[in-house]
Amino acid sequence: MPRKSNATRSDGRIAVQVYLGTVDGKKKYKSVYGKTQKEADRKADEVRRALEKGLDISETSTFSEIAERWLKTKENAVCRSQVVQYRSCLKHINQYIGNKDIRRLVPSDLQEIIDRSAKMNPNTGKPSSHRTLIAIKSTALQVANYAISARLTDFNFATSVFLPKDKTSQKRRALNESERKTILAVEHPCKLSAMIMMYAGLRRGELLALTWNDIDLDNRIISINKSAEIITNQINIKDGAKTKSSVRIVNIPSALSRYLKECKAKAKSDIVCCTQKGTYMSLTTWRRMWQSYICALQEANPLMPDFTPHWLRHTYATILYHAGVDVLTAKELLGHSKIQTTLDIYTHLDSQFKSKNIDKLDSFLSAQI
Repeated sequence: MPRKSNATRSDGRIAVQVYLGTVDGKKKYKSVYGKTQKEADRKADEVRRALEKGLDISETSTFSEIAERWLKTKENAVCRSQVVQYRSCLKHINQYIGNKDIRRLVPSDLQEIIDRSAKMNPNTGKPSSHRTLIAIKSTALQVANYAISARLTDFNFATSVFLPKDKTSQKRRALNESERKTILAVEHPCKLSAMIMMYAGLRRGELLALTWNDIDLDNRIISINKSAEIITNQINIKDGAKTKSSVRIVNIPSALSRYLKECKAKAKSDIVCCTQKGTYMSLTTWRRMWQSYICALQEANPLMPDFTPHWLRHTYATILYHAGVDVLTAKELLGHSKIQTTLDIYTHLDSQFKSKNIDKLDSFLSAQI
């Protein structure tokens, strides 16, 4: 039986009503529109199929509307700096797809945003970093999953999106012996920070919150009980650390203890890594100091890589491995929440250095033969 033809509206569109059921004894309908009868019927069929799947199609849900609802669920579940990052990513995504119905979004919509951002971020005028691209995709993925759980859609449009290869950043690794000696030799305001991260394994947030009261030089321990949270460039000191496991006691080697005693004798503030005024550092101040430090290190050693602070934490983990520290102790010292994280590092190092030892054996046998 052919479908009936609907009247054309004054705006030139054709409307088709789909029966949704009754609410409080009243029949409820949803109207869909098309430029032709065929288009309007197709949209009506889409609504009926969504109803059969149990999806809530009583209202049009744009990406930005769903994203705002999702973000409210995160405000008390994650740290404030994470919420700020989410808002930044959503602001970026909403420029392109914020007003689109989340049910009609497809992978190519987000792929286009990723590809454009990789070439130029509209907020900075420069190519987005690989980390930023990861954050954009992750945010879109979580919003779509929230929409699925709310029965607004049954498809996550972000799952099949690919990130361009990161050609600029160096793979994180531990500093070698020559590079560690350069850190020991070069005097710079940032050397204190580098020494603590390299020989105690602190994260940047843990380091920036550290006070001299947290360091017991007589017993050679550092208490990690707070962390610095970065909110729009400013530092907010909060109790606790990244996770429950991150709150810990770190035993430090005597070499670091001696160096810290020298630094404490000259300190003019209770904050270990502070500004010239003795206050907590902003993100901008830290970045400028760190870049200045890298330049000083590379001037002393041209082979010094352009490394990030987290390389020093990885260096600490490698030192623990070489020193024969067991994996459970290493987990506690590093403040990992899961033993698997520490095991992954130790397994990688196992594979790496066993391979080098076999190379030495090959060289020895080749010389003999």
